[in-house]
Amino acid sequence: MNTITNRHGDTITVGQLWTDPAKRRAIRTLRVDAIEDNGSWGHRAICTVLYSHEIDTDVTTEPGRTVGIKIDSLHTTPAGNGYQLIHSARQAWADGARAKGWDTDDDWPYRSVVVFCDTCGGEAQADMLAHYREQAFAGLRAICNDYGWLCTDRGDWCPNCAPAVTR
Repeated sequence: MNTITNRHGDTITVGQLWTDPAKRRAIRTLRVDAIEDNGSWGHRAICTVLYSHEIDTDVTTEPGRTVGIKIDSLHTTPAGNGYQLIHSARQAWADGARAKGWDTDDDWPYRSVVVFCDTCGGEAQADMLAHYREQAFAGLRAICNDYGWLCTDRGDWCPNCAPAVTR
Protein backbone atom coordinates (compact mmCIF):
# COMPACT_ATOMS: atom_id res chain seq x y z
CA MET A 1 0.00 0.00 0.00
CA ASN A 2 1.50 3.36 -1.03
CA THR A 3 -1.30 5.78 -0.11
CA ILE A 4 -3.96 5.94 2.59
CA THR A 5 -6.36 8.59 3.88
CA ASN A 6 -6.60 8.86 7.66
CA ARG A 7 -9.77 9.59 9.65
CA HIS A 8 -9.03 13.34 9.49
CA GLY A 9 -9.02 13.32 5.69
CA ASP A 10 -5.23 13.67 5.34
CA THR A 11 -3.70 11.64 2.52
CA ILE A 12 -0.51 9.89 3.62
CA THR A 13 1.77 8.77 0.80
CA VAL A 14 5.05 6.87 0.72
CA GLY A 15 7.85 9.42 0.20
CA GLN A 16 6.19 12.29 2.09
CA LEU A 17 8.19 14.16 4.71
CA TRP A 18 6.68 15.15 8.05
CA THR A 19 7.99 16.99 11.11
CA ASP A 20 7.11 16.37 14.74
CA PRO A 21 4.65 18.53 16.66
CA ALA A 22 6.31 21.74 17.86
CA LYS A 23 5.59 20.88 21.52
CA ARG A 24 8.06 17.98 21.41
CA ARG A 25 11.54 18.52 22.84
CA ALA A 26 13.12 16.58 19.97
CA ILE A 27 12.12 17.77 16.52
CA ARG A 28 12.52 15.17 13.78
CA THR A 29 12.08 15.14 10.05
CA LEU A 30 10.45 11.85 9.07
CA ARG A 31 10.19 10.22 5.62
CA VAL A 32 7.30 7.81 5.07
CA ASP A 33 8.84 4.61 3.64
CA ALA A 34 5.89 2.23 3.91
CA ILE A 35 2.31 1.98 5.11
CA GLU A 36 1.33 -1.22 6.86
CA ASP A 37 -1.74 -2.70 8.49
CA ASN A 38 -1.16 -2.97 12.23
CA GLY A 39 -4.16 -5.19 12.92
CA SER A 40 -6.65 -3.89 15.48
CA TRP A 41 -4.41 -0.85 16.04
CA GLY A 42 -5.12 0.38 12.50
CA HIS A 43 -2.57 1.37 9.90
CA ARG A 44 0.80 2.89 10.63
CA ALA A 45 3.45 4.68 8.63
CA ILE A 46 6.93 3.19 8.78
CA CYS A 47 9.23 6.23 8.71
CA THR A 48 12.95 6.87 8.56
CA VAL A 49 14.21 9.68 10.78
CA LEU A 50 16.19 11.94 8.44
CA TYR A 51 17.05 14.58 11.03
CA SER A 52 16.54 14.93 14.76
CA HIS A 53 17.41 17.86 16.98
CA GLU A 54 17.07 17.71 20.78
CA ILE A 55 16.10 21.22 21.86
CA ASP A 56 17.17 20.93 25.54
CA THR A 57 20.66 19.59 24.84
CA ASP A 58 21.17 21.08 21.35
CA VAL A 59 22.24 17.62 20.12
CA THR A 60 21.64 16.63 16.52
CA THR A 61 21.47 12.93 15.71
CA GLU A 62 22.41 11.24 12.48
CA PRO A 63 19.62 9.96 10.24
CA GLY A 64 18.58 6.38 9.78
CA ARG A 65 16.49 5.22 12.75
CA THR A 66 13.12 3.67 11.80
CA VAL A 67 9.91 4.50 13.67
CA GLY A 68 6.25 3.54 13.31
CA ILE A 69 3.57 6.24 13.61
CA LYS A 70 -0.19 5.69 13.65
CA ILE A 71 -1.68 7.03 10.42
CA ASP A 72 -4.29 9.05 12.33
CA SER A 73 -1.50 10.83 14.24
CA LEU A 74 -0.06 12.28 11.03
CA HIS A 75 -2.37 15.26 11.13
CA THR A 76 -2.13 19.00 11.66
CA THR A 77 -4.87 20.38 13.91
CA PRO A 78 -6.87 23.50 12.99
CA ALA A 79 -4.75 25.40 15.54
CA GLY A 80 -1.59 24.36 13.65
CA ASN A 81 -0.48 21.76 16.21
CA GLY A 82 0.47 18.15 15.52
CA TYR A 83 2.64 16.68 12.81
CA GLN A 84 3.34 18.99 9.88
CA LEU A 85 3.56 17.80 6.29
CA ILE A 86 6.61 19.32 4.60
CA HIS A 87 5.45 20.52 1.21
CA SER A 88 8.89 21.53 0.04
CA ALA A 89 11.32 19.03 1.49
CA ARG A 90 14.44 20.69 0.13
CA GLN A 91 13.41 24.11 1.39
CA ALA A 92 12.50 22.79 4.82
CA TRP A 93 15.85 21.01 5.11
CA ALA A 94 17.74 24.10 3.92
CA ASP A 95 15.95 26.31 6.45
CA GLY A 96 16.82 23.94 9.30
CA ALA A 97 20.38 23.55 8.06
CA ARG A 98 20.93 27.30 7.85
CA ALA A 99 19.56 27.71 11.37
CA LYS A 100 22.20 25.21 12.56
CA GLY A 101 24.98 26.88 10.55
CA TRP A 102 25.42 23.92 8.20
CA ASP A 103 26.89 24.11 4.71
CA THR A 104 23.85 24.59 2.45
CA ASP A 105 25.44 25.30 -0.92
CA ASP A 106 23.22 22.68 -2.53
CA ASP A 107 20.56 22.72 0.24
CA TRP A 108 20.14 18.97 0.62
CA PRO A 109 21.98 16.48 2.83
CA TYR A 110 23.00 14.34 -0.15
CA ARG A 111 26.34 15.44 -1.56
CA SER A 112 27.66 14.17 -4.85
CA VAL A 113 31.42 13.90 -4.41
CA VAL A 114 34.33 12.63 -6.50
CA VAL A 115 37.79 11.53 -5.38
CA PHE A 116 40.46 11.72 -8.08
CA CYS A 117 43.67 9.69 -8.19
CA ASP A 118 46.58 12.13 -7.84
CA THR A 119 48.70 10.09 -10.29
CA CYS A 120 46.47 8.93 -13.16
CA GLY A 121 43.30 11.00 -12.66
CA GLY A 122 41.08 7.96 -12.16
CA GLU A 123 37.99 8.70 -10.14
CA ALA A 124 35.57 7.29 -7.61
CA GLN A 125 32.19 9.00 -7.32
CA ALA A 126 29.26 8.59 -4.93
CA ASP A 127 26.30 10.42 -3.46
CA MET A 128 26.92 10.61 0.28
CA LEU A 129 24.51 11.58 3.06
CA ALA A 130 26.33 14.31 5.00
CA HIS A 131 25.63 17.71 6.51
CA TYR A 132 29.02 19.09 5.48
CA ARG A 133 30.95 18.57 2.26
CA GLU A 134 34.01 17.51 4.30
CA GLN A 135 31.94 14.69 5.87
CA ALA A 136 30.95 13.49 2.39
CA PHE A 137 34.58 13.40 1.20
CA ALA A 138 35.72 11.62 4.38
CA GLY A 139 32.99 9.01 3.89
CA LEU A 140 33.91 8.40 0.25
CA ARG A 141 37.62 8.20 1.07
CA ALA A 142 36.90 5.58 3.75
CA ILE A 143 34.94 3.53 1.21
CA CYS A 144 37.73 3.92 -1.37
CA ASN A 145 40.28 2.64 1.17
CA ASP A 146 38.14 -0.49 1.56
CA TYR A 147 38.38 -1.05 -2.21
CA GLY A 148 42.15 -0.80 -2.56
CA TRP A 149 42.61 2.96 -2.83
CA LEU A 150 45.18 4.74 -0.70
CA CYS A 151 43.50 7.86 0.64
CA THR A 152 45.51 9.83 3.19
CA ASP A 153 46.00 13.44 4.22
CA ARG A 154 48.84 13.50 1.63
CA GLY A 155 46.61 12.57 -1.31
CA ASP A 156 44.42 9.99 -3.02
CA TRP A 157 45.67 7.11 -5.21
CA CYS A 158 43.65 4.45 -7.06
CA PRO A 159 44.42 0.72 -6.66
CA ASN A 160 46.65 0.79 -9.77
CA CYS A 161 48.76 3.72 -8.55
CA ALA A 162 48.77 3.06 -4.78
CA PRO A 163 51.55 0.40 -4.86
CA ALA A 164 53.95 2.87 -6.52
CA VAL A 165 53.25 5.46 -3.81
CA THR A 166 53.87 3.06 -0.92
CA ARG A 167 57.29 1.91 -2.23
